Amino acid sequence: MPIIDYRESIQLTNDPANLGIVGRVNSKTIRLMMFMTPRNGIWAADRALKGEAYPFAHVTLTVNRDQFRTEPGDLFKFNYSKRGVSNMVCRVQGISEEDLADSEKIVVNAIEDVDYISTQLTGIGSGGISGEAVPEDLELDDLVNVTVIEGNFVSIGEDVAVIPIASRELGTEVGYLVYMSIDGGSSYDKIDQITVWGVYGTLVAAYPSSTYQIDDQTGFEIEFDCPETELDKIQTVSREHLLTGKNMALLGNEVISFQTVTPVTTTKLKLEGIYRGRFDTIREDHSIGEKFYFIGTEYWNAVKHSSIIVGSTRKFKLVPYSLDYTGAVADASEISLSISGRAKTPYMPINIMGNGAFFNPLYTGDIVLLWEVRFRGTGAGIGDADTVVDASPVWEGLFKIEVWVASVLVRTVTAIDAQTWIYTSAMNITDNGSLASVVVFKVSNYLEDGGITYESDQNEITVKKE
Repeated sequence: MPIIDYRESIQLTNDPANLGIVGRVNSKTIRLMMFMTPRNGIWAADRALKGEAYPFAHVTLTVNRDQFRTEPGDLFKFNYSKRGVSNMVCRVQGISEEDLADSEKIVVNAIEDVDYISTQLTGIGSGGISGEAVPEDLELDDLVNVTVIEGNFVSIGEDVAVIPIASRELGTEVGYLVYMSIDGGSSYDKIDQITVWGVYGTLVAAYPSSTYQIDDQTGFEIEFDCPETELDKIQTVSREHLLTGKNMALLGNEVISFQTVTPVTTTKLKLEGIYRGRFDTIREDHSIGEKFYFIGTEYWNAVKHSSIIVGSTRKFKLVPYSLDYTGAVADASEISLSISGRAKTPYMPINIMGNGAFFNPLYTGDIVLLWEVRFRGTGAGIGDADTVVDASPVWEGLFKIEVWVASVLVRTVTAIDAQTWIYTSAMNITDNGSLASVVVFKVSNYLEDGGITYESDQNEITVKKE
């Protein structure tokens, strides 16, 4: 007996009107027995959605049997001018005869047909056949707004995985296939199938790094490049949901979440209440046109594979498919990604002080450095602010400090097992001949796992001699 891949067997179909009109998402799970391919499952799920969501018209007709030669399952067009009904396609559900033995009349029970409710009918005399509908255009364009990032600790744990992100182009796309190359792009193999979509846009005006960590004053506007129905995914959330990352997005290389959404035009939204530098990222300066991907908590999937190895470079292609078509791998954009082991890498130390000062620190003799550690998985603004407990005082790995004078690296200190270190005046004179007028310190957190060193980005502070 074959083993069913239940992950690929679970197919989703979305009803944008449900969210836009009702204001919430209602879900229903149906079992599609004997549907053995994702394509057939998607077709059946889409058909079931239409049957559940659309208020179909029911029609009962009494007609002469000589004038109505149909059987259950047949289609016909129904016109009734008194009710303003024109060219409504109906499917016969059942036929019965009148009780009178000598009656030539039959009763036809029909229902508006699910397959043609959103199509434009071709009438008699225009070259079409009575009751025939114009097929829905399900052709595809290549996906343009795509990226692949390496998953961080919060999203995937310590496993190494990638997160493909793609935005719909036409709205006809059902999902996309993830292909990966391990030979520099000479050949590609399918490694996953994804049926969730991000929402792509670009930054309208520059957004500086100098805002507060939670920016309730500035915000920014995004011009979206996607089918307008996709914007229904982006809604205002509560403060609690802001803190837990519900409205999560990628702006450049910075992970953010946002609270308030205000329409500016049909394709432009203003986002406010920005929680910046989420997870292992930091606040950055963003210029006009910076890429923006909304992924929330449900519009992305992590992809794991045995060939996604730390230290390797892999190429990816995201190939869309609809109910009737699948894109060509050769036409898909190529995305290159160097695998660094982001999920294993400690977070960068923050809030560095020199001799007790964050800003413009000065010294006359020794320089005492002090910093704070961001713990992965607890604290650091991750999780529900009402339930997150204080992080353990035991940090990951060790700390490394580089000492720079006049753009020259004069000293490197590793294996520091504390959140403080002193650059003594004796070290200073040894390194520079005398007390340097300006000293730059770069601090990072690192750990070793399986013979590989994973090191955070460096945070730095400049200390001047009085």
